[in-house]
Amino acid sequence: MKIKDNSNDKKYFTIIPNYVLNHSSAIDQSLYIQMKRLTGDGEGVCYASEKYFRDKLKIGRNALKNSIKYLIDHKWIEEYGERDVETKGGTQKVKTYLVKDIWKQNIEHYKGVSQIAPLTDKGVSEMTTRGVPNESKGVSQMTTKKNVREEELKNVAKLVLRTNNFIELFKAVNPSYEQLFKNKTQRGAIERLVRKHGEEKLANTIKALPQIINRPFAPRITTPLELERDLGKLLAFYNQEKGKVVTSKFSFSK
Repeated sequence: MKIKDNSNDKKYFTIIPNYVLNHSSAIDQSLYIQMKRLTGDGEGVCYASEKYFRDKLKIGRNALKNSIKYLIDHKWIEEYGERDVETKGGTQKVKTYLVKDIWKQNIEHYKGVSQIAPLTDKGVSEMTTRGVPNESKGVSQMTTKKNVREEELKNVAKLVLRTNNFIELFKAVNPSYEQLFKNKTQRGAIERLVRKHGEEKLANTIKALPQIINRPFAPRITTPLELERDLGKLLAFYNQEKGKVVTSKFSFSK
């Protein structure tokens, strides 16, 4: 069946990798689409509740649980801790998920099979599909090149998660800290600070900011970029305050 879209409607849409659509069931696709819609085209954190997804997909708890597990097992999403959400019944803990950027994996997969299977067949299904027939059995994914790509993707995922964890620490000094997650400039500042000073020192310093920046004449630092830019001022202020009562564990002092 050939379908031609003449609507020319380019607003209010969500782009989904073909790799997901060809290697998942209808429920898994619907869940992924909802998560992707809420987080945008790149990588982002989904804060919606399980009740929200059950209502949207019209499925029960077990079906949702199984579908979430499937997306996690295939590394399309990953658990990202819990978040307090205000509801009619009071404050509730809601599980959050990081929707991972798999566009590189999607492109490389179909580039690798485009000469074997026509684009209308959408390439080769993975070794363990879910409700999707094998579209081509002549291509093995167990190759050295694929293993290297998977290792690269794992390293990228670890880097993204580490950066997100540091941004989360700014919550105590920045009520709008969530805006930092998608800001490449802020994420780049975190990565440079980690490379230069190490994870432990950076974490302890960010945790100490609420106690330091509220003191008179202290530099006001509420973002990773400000921390990178004003680190010298922060250190000078700390050294100046050494003779006073300072309870924070400021790590860059050594």
